[in-house]
Amino acid sequence: MAWLWIIVGVVFIAGTLTWLLPSPWERKVQKVRSRAMKQGVHVRRMFSRDLPETLPEAEGPWYLYWVTSGNADTQDTEYIPPPPDLSAALGEPSRLLGVRGPGYVGVIWNEEPPEEAALESVVNWIRSLRQTPETPASR
Repeated sequence: MAWLWIIVGVVFIAGTLTWLLPSPWERKVQKVRSRAMKQGVHVRRMFSRDLPETLPEAEGPWYLYWVTSGNADTQDTEYIPPPPDLSAALGEPSRLLGVRGPGYVGVIWNEEPPEEAALESVVNWIRSLRQTPETPASR
């Protein structure tokens, strides 16, 4: 009878430990996020109140991958659709949206697919958004 309690205890402890460990998908996403942070890109979770209406809320959760920029004087937030070549690389264009706000530029992304190549495409797009758009010549 003592062996039965020992086996039940070991199974209980093993089940608890496997429940606490991250899944393979969570490990993959965390690897992508940490690689982005090593490249100087900040990552934060976006909540439904912060999302523009053009993003489907059901395909979340959404994250903002962003860097600081020199456009701190603007108060407006501008949303930019992804370029066609980026949409082709990542699959669906509805999975990300560029954003240029006061003091930052970034990409709102649902991290699909959580791959290194997708991250490189997103980071390159953030860098291209960081370059300030050309202003019309003053008259």
